[in-house]
Amino acid sequence: LGYETVQRPFYSPDISPTDYHLFKHFRHFIKEKAFRNERDVKQAFVDFVDFKPRNIFRNSTNKLAEH
Repeated sequence: LGYETVQRPFYSPDISPTDYHLFKHFRHFIKEKAFRNERDVKQAFVDFVDFKPRNIFRNSTNKLAEH
């Protein structure tokens, strides 16, 4: 098919825009909240995703493409 496999580092902020555009906002969302267990953390993430406008993720990705 003509595809070439590119080896990438396990972790690199250059490769994962999610670190900046998603988790930055999530950290702010959960600031000063206490969690009793893993289920509470998972629910906080669901609440965060439901709270954010749907287009924020698309807009963040589009901004990356502009740079």
